[in-house]
Amino acid sequence: RGRFDEAFVRIGRRLSEPAIGARIDQAAWQRAIRRCETLLDTQARLVLLHGDLHLGNVLDGGPSRGL
Repeated sequence: RGRFDEAFVRIGRRLSEPAIGARIDQAAWQRAIRRCETLLDTQARLVLLHGDLHLGNVLDGGPSRGL
């Protein structure tokens, strides 16, 4: 949870940069934060989570665990 908060604050500061702001607006950014918070609030057990979230870094835990 701590890394989530730190990362979203750090990355959120960059929304004022024209190249970043042109790709994501404040409403979409807030929606992303709410979705991540919901996932964190509903996770019942500890799991390994790679900090660089994109499809190239998705881990397959097999049929019983999923992605």
